[in-house]
Amino acid sequence: SLHCSTESKVKVGALFLKAEGRGSVGEFPKSLFGKGRAGAWKRGGMSGGDLQQQHLELLKCFFNRLVEIIQVEPVLDFIQFMNEADKEEIRARKTQKGNQAGARLLLTKITQRPPAEGWFGQFVTALREGGCPYAAQYIDLEAGNLIPPSLEARNDLEVQLVRLLFPTLICKMTPREVAVHCWNKGMFTMDDLEIVSPFFNSVDFNSVANLL
Repeated sequence: SLHCSTESKVKVGALFLKAEGRGSVGEFPKSLFGKGRAGAWKRGGMSGGDLQQQHLELLKCFFNRLVEIIQVEPVLDFIQFMNEADKEEIRARKTQKGNQAGARLLLTKITQRPPAEGWFGQFVTALREGGCPYAAQYIDLEAGNLIPPSLEARNDLEVQLVRLLFPTLICKMTPREVAVHCWNKGMFTMDDLEIVSPFFNSVDFNSVANLL
């Protein structure tokens, strides 16, 4: 399901329909997230201002979901459109209050003070190169690889399942084996491995909890 306000949905839908030369917003969720819509945003010849607004509305629409899944440190390393002072502030927030607080500040800075032209493509690339391709899928409409609501619901269910089975997993998991498997499957970045590697030689609550 869409994790954004009705107002943001309508804005995103209106921009999409404008790109297609259509006038009604009534059925935009189906057309926006349906199969085979790749490239529709540009086919209508949108102006630079329209594209900028479209990109900002996408970030606002999926703000909460992006906060949950963006890994701040590796993504910041690939962002070129943000000055170092802002990056250091975001890193400090992450260190002090956790990754989600850092991700929230990152997105807030982008949406409240939009960067120069070309920032959106750089941001999508930073998400992919920084080990957050799942986050990139939410906003990169032109890639034609959007996350269907059914898959998003399944992912949410699986996250809840891991939380539910947390006590059992702590008793039965081997951190090193699971971490290597996650790395081979592309689920972990090098930064993730560095975070959990100190716990490889111990099988206790803290080591497994850190991995989960």
